[in-house]
Amino acid sequence: MTGALLIDPERNGPGMAVDEIRVSTATTHWADTQAVDRLFDSIPDADAARLRLKPGSFLQMYDAVTKRDLWIARDDAIVRCVTIAGIDRETGARVRAEFHTSRASISMRSRLLLFSQR
Repeated sequence: MTGALLIDPERNGPGMAVDEIRVSTATTHWADTQAVDRLFDSIPDADAARLRLKPGSFLQMYDAVTKRDLWIARDDAIVRCVTIAGIDRETGARVRAEFHTSRASISMRSRLLLFSQR
């Protein structure tokens, strides 16, 4: 993913300032059901996402109500959700496309999204 996708006002849309975009992450152990429940509380269609989130899976979805792009990954023990907030659907799609076309996509998934900081 290139920084230009997140900071270029022409590509992000008129009037979108850099400080309006926030990236956050939440990580928990899958066995900690209360923590997993709290993580999924803020995810739209949480029940469907939870059913699709099998060990080794990686989900991406856009929440139009809160203007957030959600990237959720899980292995046998850990679940991590990366949230990019303050972007419109089009910008979220561009970020995802850049990520998936990047030669480092698979490496980035495992290092940044999945299990780099257990």
